[in-house]
Amino acid sequence: MQLSLASQTFNSQMPGTQQFQQNMFSNQANTNAAIGRTATDAGQALGAYAGSQGQTSDDISNLQLQEMDWKKFGMGQLNDAYKGMFQQDQLMNEYDQQHYQNEVQLKGAQAANKLAKRKALWNTVGQVANLGVSLATGGLGGNIFGGGNSGGESNIVDQNQYGGWSPRKY
Repeated sequence: MQLSLASQTFNSQMPGTQQFQQNMFSNQANTNAAIGRTATDAGQALGAYAGSQGQTSDDISNLQLQEMDWKKFGMGQLNDAYKGMFQQDQLMNEYDQQHYQNEVQLKGAQAANKLAKRKALWNTVGQVANLGVSLATGGLGGNIFGGGNSGGESNIVDQNQYGGWSPRKY
């Protein structure tokens, strides 16, 4: 049940209450008028008036009990409406949280893909640079720049001479 309807039900008077009150007070007035016309002495009139008032008081008590039941009904409806709103809010929060987690995972995956692409690009650039250095230093069968040995000698670096690097001809 919608909250507005439940709130309106809780804050309203029981249907038919006004009519019941009018009938009750009208009956008491008619009874009192009849007593006034037919009573033969004051004691008889006072006793009849007291009985009429007692009946009206009982009717008012019954009406109050019915109103209390109506308020209990309205309170139950109102509680159900609030419970429904709470559950709906809870579901929406769970949905929003799941949506946020999905977006975070997606952005994390996108960032990882970009990083992997950059690493792959730099690895390729590094490989090309290594190939260029290798070609420039004669690593693939001779010196590209024409500085290779023609007499069968090789340029081997002796690391042991003088504790450092020095080219020696063997």
